[in-house]
Amino acid sequence: PDEGDDVAGERRRRWISIAQRLGMACVFDASQDDLRVLRNAAELAHADGDASLIARTEYWLAYIGYALGETCDSLRHAREAVLTAKACGDTALLAQLPATVGQLHAATANYAEALPMLDLAIARQRPRASKSAANRIGLSYSLCCRAYVRGDQGHFAEAHELFAEALAPFDGSGHAVEASMQGWRAAVLLWQGRWAEAREAA
Repeated sequence: PDEGDDVAGERRRRWISIAQRLGMACVFDASQDDLRVLRNAAELAHADGDASLIARTEYWLAYIGYALGETCDSLRHAREAVLTAKACGDTALLAQLPATVGQLHAATANYAEALPMLDLAIARQRPRASKSAANRIGLSYSLCCRAYVRGDQGHFAEAHELFAEALAPFDGSGHAVEASMQGWRAAVLLWQGRWAEAREAA
């Protein structure tokens, strides 16, 4: 490749890196504009041909799409991320993907697929949870997703135990993930007819 190709490739990779950082920043308040940026990043990654970049941009498309409720497209992107990450041996990304896939299946009420993925994610996340705030958030949200699945299946005691564990690290901190988890907890309380508690949680 000539120097121009090298420069173009470097620009692509820099732009993809910026887009991925945007993905991390907008997880709790995503918009369609963010999704458009990440779609462009995915196109650039495919043009670049780097399998790890492709896998990671597909991952972020899946995650931000999930945040926006676009579960069908997000599942497609998540599957692409899994296949590509396996092909290139991106073990760090493969460790993250079960949580995303589990959350997506839970969002579509495909609980038979969701629970094994969430269980795998939780098993992987527990040992790492104390190492960083991001790891704690990841574990808590996986626990929360498992909680509302079990709540929807009528296993309310188990659901509330999971919610308690998920919420414990935040303890009224007002963190965005706490608000999200309390929303799911409120839904389970509503399913139980516990109206006042649901209102307080929400």
